[in-house]
Amino acid sequence: MALIRLIVNLLIAFIYPIVLLMVIFCIFVESQVLFKKYWIMRKKISKKVILNLIKDDLKHQHTICGLNMLGFKNDNSVLGISKSIFSIMELNTHDRRLEHLTDGYYDRAYRVTEIAVNDLESFDRLAVEIYNWLLKEKRTYQKRLSKN
Repeated sequence: MALIRLIVNLLIAFIYPIVLLMVIFCIFVESQVLFKKYWIMRKKISKKVILNLIKDDLKHQHTICGLNMLGFKNDNSVLGISKSIFSIMELNTHDRRLEHLTDGYYDRAYRVTEIAVNDLESFDRLAVEIYNWLLKEKRTYQKRLSKN
């Protein structure tokens, strides 16, 4: 009887930590999988939201530029959507290394004046082009930050 108790105690002493480590490992792996899925989902949503914001800004700028060409001068018509886009993409325009973003964004967005109001494909292409440019600027900025 004492031998059986000794064997049981030894098994518990050795098996319990192994089982506990296995449970911890499974929890860790599952949390990593969930974390990865969260970031993939966040990235997809962010890209879609950013593209929609850029398209909305392009449509707004198209309307304002058209009104200005007709003589309805309105200099207070800036909505600041670009600042929201920069914020979502984690581009700090207060950093002197990113000061050029605002001018570069508006230079690219001004090309909307060459697009017909009902040419949705051209709006989409221009929005994607601006998004890709911003993404490239973000990568360049992050590389500079990592070097410092």
